[in-house]
Amino acid sequence: MQQASTATEASSLGLCHKFSVYIEDTDCYGVVYNCNYLKFFDRARQTALGLLPLKDLRRKQIDLVTSCVRELRLPGAAVLGQELRIESRIVSADRQGGMRWDQSLLCEETNAVIARMEARTKFVHESSTGREEILQALSERSQVCSLLEEGVEDGREEEERAFVMEGRMHEERTDVFADDFDARKRISDLR
Repeated sequence: MQQASTATEASSLGLCHKFSVYIEDTDCYGVVYNCNYLKFFDRARQTALGLLPLKDLRRKQIDLVTSCVRELRLPGAAVLGQELRIESRIVSADRQGGMRWDQSLLCEETNAVIARMEARTKFVHESSTGREEILQALSERSQVCSLLEEGVEDGREEEERAFVMEGRMHEERTDVFADDFDARKRISDLR
């Protein structure tokens, strides 16, 4: 079953992705599985870049990969039937097709933050970055295209972050890499 969703442009380089929570996203109590938040954020990033350009790039053997989830905070929980909104923003980009994202999952009704995530994505190709093909495919998304052409840095240093789940603080670094996903593109083992 596919989720009904809409995408509307927000300010600057942000994008708002709206959708509903369906039963396949939840456990027997109607609460969203934690790993599905990663799926929600991934769909919002794909919608921000445009599904058709990504499909064209895939035909050319160029994939958009989430290389690292820098931070994932879950101060709340989404439930069955809830209307949600993900606000995505590209914080920085490099000339090789790498992008750093800042995303927030909010309840549409109350505007409460349910989850926040910082992630890095990049376009990968077997032989090279396929930079020209990427820019051509994303030409309709002029703001994203100009970011990739110019390479905008956010100026922040890499630092150790905390992983927060269900209100408890864990002092450990949690990175999710592309090889942590199984054949169904789900996280196979989150350490």
